[in-house]
Amino acid sequence: MHQSAFNHMQNCINSNLARNKHYDIIEVGSRMVDGQKLSHREILQNFDHSYTGLDVEAGPNVDVVLVQPYSIPIKTSSADVIVCGQVFEHVPFFWVSFLEMARMLRQNGYIFLSVPSRGHVHASKQEFDCWRFYPDSMRALAAFAGLSLIDVHTDFPPKIPGSRAYDYTRVAEDRYWGDTVAVFRREAPLTIKQRVFTAALTWWSNRQAPNLAELIEQRIRTGK
Repeated sequence: MHQSAFNHMQNCINSNLARNKHYDIIEVGSRMVDGQKLSHREILQNFDHSYTGLDVEAGPNVDVVLVQPYSIPIKTSSADVIVCGQVFEHVPFFWVSFLEMARMLRQNGYIFLSVPSRGHVHASKQEFDCWRFYPDSMRALAAFAGLSLIDVHTDFPPKIPGSRAYDYTRVAEDRYWGDTVAVFRREAPLTIKQRVFTAALTWWSNRQAPNLAELIEQRIRTGK
């Protein structure tokens, strides 16, 4: 996680959570990789909370490893807060993962989500780098999952004077990575129809996972 993404998530959490309340918190994509030193767990240490870190692979900061990439083994409506930072760019069907996050969320609970809006491709031999996100991406996710979008912000570069275009040459070196950050809230209880729809999509997406693995292998073989 780069520093700007950490700072954005810190602002979201500090602006929306109360110090005198207990929160059951789940982090999706919690594994710390490549010598990372920043973690969302660090941001949460001053709040009364329980924490469960989820990831598709075991490693530092992971409490539960997902057996299937699009099915989260957490009870419905059991989380007050869900945190997910710099993960969705690596998830081919990120909208399905978001539905699972929305399923776990209690009424009046929050999802804090940060995703890259710019930056180079950083796929590895085990993962994809599929997406970059703008504010309308977050509005679409909110509508898709039946959540309210409380706040959204994107680190756009300065605009060229008199133009709608952005001047990427004016992006400071320490702001190379740009982020879109969003805060979602569940206003209404999860419906039976939403649960059935989520279950159907997760089932279908998990069945596609082997095909996606083959695509990664093809990329490695061809270098494309």
